[in-house]
Amino acid sequence: MSHMPLVSVVMPVYNGEAYLKAAIESVLNQSLADLELIMINDGSKDESAHIAHSYLDPRIRVIHNETNRGVIYSRNRGLAEARSSMVALLDCDDIALPDRLALQYDYLEDNPSLMMVGGHAELIDEAGRPTGAYYKMPVGSAKVHVELLFRNVFVNSTIMYRKKAVERIGGYRGGGYGEDYDLAFRLAEQYPVDNLDKVLVQYRVRQHNISHQADLMKKGEEELINYFHRRLGIPRSDLLQKTHLSFIRSLPDSQPDINDYYYLLSAIKEANDQTVIFPRETLDRELFTRWYELIRQSRSREALSLFFRKPIFQSRYASFKMYRKMIKQSLGVL
Repeated sequence: MSHMPLVSVVMPVYNGEAYLKAAIESVLNQSLADLELIMINDGSKDESAHIAHSYLDPRIRVIHNETNRGVIYSRNRGLAEARSSMVALLDCDDIALPDRLALQYDYLEDNPSLMMVGGHAELIDEAGRPTGAYYKMPVGSAKVHVELLFRNVFVNSTIMYRKKAVERIGGYRGGGYGEDYDLAFRLAEQYPVDNLDKVLVQYRVRQHNISHQADLMKKGEEELINYFHRRLGIPRSDLLQKTHLSFIRSLPDSQPDINDYYYLLSAIKEANDQTVIFPRETLDRELFTRWYELIRQSRSREALSLFFRKPIFQSRYASFKMYRKMIKQSLGVL
């Protein structure tokens, strides 16, 4: 391929023979045909390399790591090898819907300040059958940025970003635990990012990966929370970090109580008022909404007094329905 393609699709592959053909063909059959598919074979021991080389399409490039180097190395290598200024990601067991690349490319072209865009995903089982479930992500740059503080709002296989922007922030980093979440957060600190309100991929849910990845993610999530607090300038507190972590995953040993959440949300608001890392209006609304939901979940009879606690309470965000619910809860009518 002598010219620069419109989009470079990066696909790390490690022992992906079972689903690799479907993933490859979903890229080759895109309505946006001016692309390159860069497969990084990360030391696979199965037939993945043979499958990759069996395609004669000149848009495919297969690059081999000498040994299994891991997903961060492979993603960074794919980023470096990409010829296009636009880089799309797809995991080797997922399927891109036919218009996925065209929709994202056009959106980025129409919004030059935007550096990354994702979208929704339909969940399929190991046999490729739809489960009826979806990963629906928030839409709107300010909303996406704020929600990244509490969860990863990007499905990795839906991401398309501008190569230069990701290179400027240093690419992927860490020990291979939550590297996609870390990248999204760091990118959103400096540039607008967003999601399309469209289903872009079929995301394969594999039982083996669920338990395996859950264990691997724990360390990365803890490191991310630590990073969030350092960036905001929140003084080091194991309790605050543990409370924050509970938004990302359940804590089986102990669940924070309503006061723990109050101290965390107050600390985030006060820190952001100083740093303005997040849009104030959007973050304040998000904190207030989460506080209301936490009070409801607590079933506390002190609901009304909790609801009005400063600095989280903001009268401009409170609806009549919220006031009514708080009064009823305080009266024991849940």
